[in-house]
Amino acid sequence: MPSGTPLSYGKLTFEARPPLWNLLAIGLTQTPSQFNRNVGDPTGGVAPPHFESLWAWNAALGKWYFYSPHYEQPGELFTSCEYATSNNYLCFDTPTLMPLGPGIGFWVYRP
Repeated sequence: MPSGTPLSYGKLTFEARPPLWNLLAIGLTQTPSQFNRNVGDPTGGVAPPHFESLWAWNAALGKWYFYSPHYEQPGELFTSCEYATSNNYLCFDTPTLMPLGPGIGFWVYRP
């Protein structure tokens, strides 16, 4: 079994990634919302968006999980989960979730 320090993205390591699509993996289990907080400089409360969207493929169901921190901001019409399910994507808050973590690759889109 591999050993070492689990890979974690912080503000500097995430901002060093090129813009647009990045295929990432992390060494600690966390939710997309926690990942958003970890790659930014949150001051508390709802973390501001640090990327546009995050996607993970569920091969067994043949569908994408979708998360966008923009839909978790005060004043938005939908939550990320409501947007995902209304567009036939999987929501990261469902029991079928494979959380972000070791061995899970996910795509992040950042402008």
